[in-house]
Amino acid sequence: MKRLQYEVVVRDLLTSHGSSILGSLSGGRKIGRPLAVQLAIVGSRVADLFFELGRTGLLHIEVQSTNHRYMAYRMVVYGVLGARKYRKSHLVQVVLYIGKRRMTMPRRLDLGEIQGGYRLVDIREFEAADLLATGNPADFVLAMLASGGAEKLRDIVSRASKLDGVERERVLAQLTVLAGLRGVAEQLKIEFEEVGVRVNIEENVLLRDIRDAGFASGLAEGEARGEARGEARGEARGEARGEARGEVKGKAQLLIRQLNRKFGELPKWAQLRLAKAGSGQIERWGDALLTASTLEGVIGRR
Repeated sequence: MKRLQYEVVVRDLLTSHGSSILGSLSGGRKIGRPLAVQLAIVGSRVADLFFELGRTGLLHIEVQSTNHRYMAYRMVVYGVLGARKYRKSHLVQVVLYIGKRRMTMPRRLDLGEIQGGYRLVDIREFEAADLLATGNPADFVLAMLASGGAEKLRDIVSRASKLDGVERERVLAQLTVLAGLRGVAEQLKIEFEEVGVRVNIEENVLLRDIRDAGFASGLAEGEARGEARGEARGEARGEARGEARGEVKGKAQLLIRQLNRKFGELPKWAQLRLAKAGSGQIERWGDALLTASTLEGVIGRR
C-alpha cells in the first residue's frame, strides 16, 4: 500500500468517525466543525485537517506516515494561510505521525524573524488497550497502530467482527489497509480466519478502489514524486500546462467511473461539480472515495 493511502484512512477516522484521539490532539479544547482544507496560494495547496476551536481558535492537523524533511516549512505555510482564510487569532498545530520508523522530524522552524512551532505526536504514544476501551469503531482501527497494537490484534479483530453492516465492512477494510504500516498483514489474515471473517477484494468496495491501478496508487505516487521534484527544482513548469490539463481531464473521467460504480448513476448537480473541479480537488475527492459510504461524503452536499 502506498503511504498516502495510509494517511487518507487515518484522516477519515479522525474526521468522519470521531476517534477519541482527536480530543487529545486538540489539547483538551472543545472541537467544532471541520473546515475546508483547500488553501489559496501560488499553486494548489491542500492541508490535511482543519477544525474550529471556539470563535477564535483553529486546529490544524497533518497526518504523516513518513518523516518529511521539510515538514516545518509546510506547517508554517499551511498554518498562516489557514488562520488568514478563517480569520482566527489562535492557532494550534499538530503533526500526527503514524509511520513505523522512529519519528525524526523537527518540531519547529527558525528563520530568524520568521519562526513557528507545533506538536509532534507519534500515535504509539497512545495505548491500544485504552483505545479499545472507548468502544468507538474508529479507535478499534487506530488501536492497531498504537502501542501494543500487534499484541491486541486478536481483540481488535474480534470487536470489529461484531459490528453491524456497513460499519463492519468499513472497519475490516481499514484494518486491511493499515496492516501494512505495522507489518502485520499475515497476522491479521490469520485472525480474520479465526473469527470467520473473509475480506474479498472483489466484494469489498473500499479494497477494490484501493487496488485500482491508475487512480489511488497512481495519484499517491504522483503526489510524492511531484512534491520531491518541486522541492528540488522549483515549480516553474509553464511548458507543461497542456499536459496538466489533459491529466486533470483523465483523473476526472476515472473518478466519475468509480463514483458510478460505487454509488450508481450520478445526479446532474454532481456531474456539474465534477466538471468544474481542479486537479487538487479531484485528488482530494479520490482520497475521500476510499472510505466514504455516500456520494455526499466524497464531493459534499448538494
